[in-house]
Amino acid sequence: MLISHEKKFIFFKTIKTGSTSIENYLQKYCSNFQYNFDSDLEKRYELYEHLEDEKGIITVPRFFTEDKSYYWDHMPALELKSKIDAGIWDDYLKFCVIRNPFEKMVSMMFHIMKRNKFYIGEGCPIKYAFEYQLSDLIFNKKEEKDFYSDSDVFTIDNKLVVDDYIRYENLETDMKRICDKLNIDFNYNDLPKFNSQYRPKWAVCKDLYTDASSKMVEDMFKFELDYFGYTFPE
Repeated sequence: MLISHEKKFIFFKTIKTGSTSIENYLQKYCSNFQYNFDSDLEKRYELYEHLEDEKGIITVPRFFTEDKSYYWDHMPALELKSKIDAGIWDDYLKFCVIRNPFEKMVSMMFHIMKRNKFYIGEGCPIKYAFEYQLSDLIFNKKEEKDFYSDSDVFTIDNKLVVDDYIRYENLETDMKRICDKLNIDFNYNDLPKFNSQYRPKWAVCKDLYTDASSKMVEDMFKFELDYFGYTFPE
């Protein structure tokens, strides 16, 4: 999550949508302190709190804050609204990144599997390993499931609260449009690429989903599928 008083925007950070890269690109308009998302990663986590100054607010990951941070990166819109001045909420351009939920969960599940060192047994079809991991997340780890099912980041009472949004599938063009609104120079080649190393290139939706796992995603991301018109990738 970012707030810029200099450029008058609020960026809501969604999960597995390239938002960390955008956060890194825009942070210079939000704080005099600049995180280096590569070399200063441990330092960033050790701060355990958001950073706020006259330019705005930048945040650290929730999983590293232990509730010590007043603001955190993926905080829901309702929580943020309750903590900032009403004039900022009403007057600043609010935006986020959205992504096809089926693609989003593939990226998320490979991230989780690699983080937890989950290895697929020899002879186990990948789609059933994927279904097992997704089922475990949804039915046995409710707190994490509620975190990854993150429509509350950009909605309140199931109503969209952002003024604009970037589709991950059209990131370069949509990001340019947002930056033009904010009078920010944008060069796609300067946008860093973070957290893209977990999902292998062969991991495509048609080879990973079963009917059961597709239904899990449909139920989990009903708002996104209905509102933004996403369907299962061909």
